[in-house]
Amino acid sequence: MKGSDIIVRESAEVPAALRAERQRLGFDYGKFDFVIHDGEPVLLDANRTPWAARPADRAAMKSSNADLAHGIEMWLPA
Repeated sequence: MKGSDIIVRESAEVPAALRAERQRLGFDYGKFDFVIHDGEPVLLDANRTPWAARPADRAAMKSSNADLAHGIEMWLPA
C-alpha cells in the first residue's frame, strides 16, 4: 500500500498491548503498523527506522503521521 492509496486517515490511541510489544522487542523508537480487529490490536509491521520523506513532502507527512490507521477497515474481511 502506498500513501496515494490511503482513502481516510484518523488518529488512534496506542493500545497497552502494543506498548508492551514495543518493550518486548526492545524498540526505543520506531513505527508500528496495526489495526484493531474485534476490539483487539493486531500488529501488522514493526520498523526500527521509519521511512523519511523527501524534504518537499515532510510538512504533509508531519501533519498526517498520527492518522495513518484510518481506512484499513475496507481491507478487512466482512
